[in-house]
Amino acid sequence: MGLEREQGTVGVVCIATVVPYRIPATDTLSVSMPAEVASYPGELERIAGVLTKHASAWARELRAEGVR
Repeated sequence: MGLEREQGTVGVVCIATVVPYRIPATDTLSVSMPAEVASYPGELERIAGVLTKHASAWARELRAEGVR
């Protein structure tokens, strides 16, 4: 999981995770949001959990379809 806090754009936070279907990983999913939203208690953890869950599901689907 990666976190970027206002590094590219002031007022924007981005979190990202790999889509683990290739070794080494070549693809990611990310979510950008206003820094204000990211400051809500537990919000980054909640979004990171959803992002990780969907990245894993996407990886399973890609592998099942033979995408390597």
